[in-house]
Amino acid sequence: MAKAKEVKRSLKTEINNNKKLKDQIEDQNLAAGKLQKELDNSRNSYKKLKDQYKSMKKNFEVALQKLKTLKSKLEDQENQLEEIRTQNHKLSIRAAEGFENLTPRPSFEGFENFPLNSSLTQTKDKVREVIKFASYFLKKTESLPKINRKKKSSQEGIYKSQ
Repeated sequence: MAKAKEVKRSLKTEINNNKKLKDQIEDQNLAAGKLQKELDNSRNSYKKLKDQYKSMKKNFEVALQKLKTLKSKLEDQENQLEEIRTQNHKLSIRAAEGFENLTPRPSFEGFENFPLNSSLTQTKDKVREVIKFASYFLKKTESLPKINRKKKSSQEGIYKSQ
């Protein structure tokens, strides 16, 4: 009986130890389940971050390609602008050299020999004398060849339209 009590006590101790171990195993299983959930959440987060990274990388590559394209277009436009400026400068030089030949100019031949009557003292008399000479001068220029008359008439048309 003493042995039976001892066996009974040792069985109770074993049972208590087994319960403790069973509780520890359940706690560890719960902890392992929590860790597994955390691991799954971490994997899902990693997958989402990886997808976001791929998307951002793709967007970055597209933006970089667009920047390269824009840079080359900008360089081309700068080159074109420089060419246009050079051409404009060359044309302005050419125009300055030949401008007088391109536009009709009145001939003032005979004006330098204008006989101003020195006996006239009042300004209105001097103005009348200049007007007489100008009308004479106009009559003289109207008798020029047709080419000059066309130039004159085109100038008159410009002044009349304004």
